[in-house]
Amino acid sequence: MYEQDPKHLLPEPLPQPDARRSLVYVPFLLAIALAAGVYFGSRMVVIPKGSQKETVSRLNKLINIIEDRYVDKVDRESLTENAMRDILLGLDPHSSYMSPDDAQKAHEELSGNFGGVGIQFLVFKDTLVVTHLIADGPSERAGIKKFDRIVDVDGHSMARKEITTEDVFKRLRGEMGTKVKLKIKRQGEKKLISFELERDAIPVSTVETAIMVENGIGYIRLNQFGAQTHSDFLQAVHRLQKKGMTSLILDLRDNGGGYLKEANLIADEFLESGQLIVYTEGEHSPKHTYKATKKGRLEKTKVAVLINHNSASASEIVAGALQDNDRGIIIGRRSFGKGLVQEEISPFDDGSSIRLTVARYYTPTGRSIQKPYGKGIDYEMEQIERFERNEFFVPDSSIFVDSLKFTTAKGKVVYGGGGIMPDIFVPIDTTGRTNFYSNLLYQRVIAEFAFDFVERYRQVLLRYTDASMFAGSFAVEEQVFRELLNYAEKKGLRRYPGEAEHSRRLIQNQIKAEIARLVWNTDGYFAVLAKNDSDLLKALEVLKK
Repeated sequence: MYEQDPKHLLPEPLPQPDARRSLVYVPFLLAIALAAGVYFGSRMVVIPKGSQKETVSRLNKLINIIEDRYVDKVDRESLTENAMRDILLGLDPHSSYMSPDDAQKAHEELSGNFGGVGIQFLVFKDTLVVTHLIADGPSERAGIKKFDRIVDVDGHSMARKEITTEDVFKRLRGEMGTKVKLKIKRQGEKKLISFELERDAIPVSTVETAIMVENGIGYIRLNQFGAQTHSDFLQAVHRLQKKGMTSLILDLRDNGGGYLKEANLIADEFLESGQLIVYTEGEHSPKHTYKATKKGRLEKTKVAVLINHNSASASEIVAGALQDNDRGIIIGRRSFGKGLVQEEISPFDDGSSIRLTVARYYTPTGRSIQKPYGKGIDYEMEQIERFERNEFFVPDSSIFVDSLKFTTAKGKVVYGGGGIMPDIFVPIDTTGRTNFYSNLLYQRVIAEFAFDFVERYRQVLLRYTDASMFAGSFAVEEQVFRELLNYAEKKGLRRYPGEAEHSRRLIQNQIKAEIARLVWNTDGYFAVLAKNDSDLLKALEVLKK
């Protein structure tokens, strides 16, 4: 885990003409009025019924009455923020209000870097342990080593039971140029070692891994579309091409989206000049088209794109652009279905902002893939409903409606109305999954056990020259499997008869993957998982034809 855990995404702001900008403020003018605190003005002025001002006046009256007469003391600021959230939530599922803290975090997550000390870490046995160092970061420059224990940060103990990853973020992250003092416990050293580091810009790549999975076939996984995604992607492509890559598996599974611009740049690399990537349009946002340029570096590279139910927004733009242009094969399960574009607007002085939906986007054939929302639809439950309808195991033919049917230039039929349906459907693989296995993952028992294993057998593991060699030849033996079960029992994990044996293959593979992650970072982790990934194996089969 990095000092920052990037999860929340902000769609890229769209350029808006100044003359039109005021129109997009209408939905939240009501909320601004609540913060104005005008107690008496609304009572003294006669306002036409049904007008915008009349509505604002009514809301002011309501909040005044609450403040004056409610049974308990109320916080006017909290009422205002709640009102703003509710107003935006009533528009669509993706318009939202962000507090100053939320807005700052969102900007940091997508900016491509943040102020920190340059480590990845694991909270292991109530201790903060360094698992990896960012190249040329403050920690590496200062001489901190892999597997060092950080026991104190600026006088605050980091060796305690209640320590959380949020505690770590709070202590280690900060403004670039500020200093932080660490005390380190190093294996083989009797005394603690003190360090004073100056926080620096720490890059966070959205390319989670870039490896060769077979001769000529590369694999790149993107976890979001941040400000540096296209640049990071091209660097990854360059490295794999030097290793002989002629085909690529682009993994967008569980990628919730991000910047529209970066999605367009990624799609552009695969498409020929002039081909349409996407277009956007809204009531107050004129139609804007995005087309491929002449600089695509992967136009001749065979490509398969992996998607699933958590692939959303920018991920769907890339998948839709390639699918509609008959470029490559989309593999997996139906994507999330987010076809709305948000703009971040910051009209407030306190650093808070809003994400307002300003347009819909359409794939090259003209389809909208936004899934239904509104009255009578439980938007948040839709994914669970997919599972209950068995859609993770067989394609859902209910979305194949003639009114939502579109045809590509080569005659392939595609559908709008709720996500991208893959060209090749692969059912989710639940073989060997049990509650016991799930608990091993969610409570990070396997990850902790793997760390202990790596510390004990570090010298043995160094015999493997790289992650590929390890993935191909290392085996989790019976003794190690039994040690894991004993470790889980000591951690209090209950298992029912037969569960461990039923999940044996998954448990052994996950142990191996976590060991590889600790030694070779995410490249090692995914090199191991690739051997048993049904979506990826199908992509390999397709690309070899």
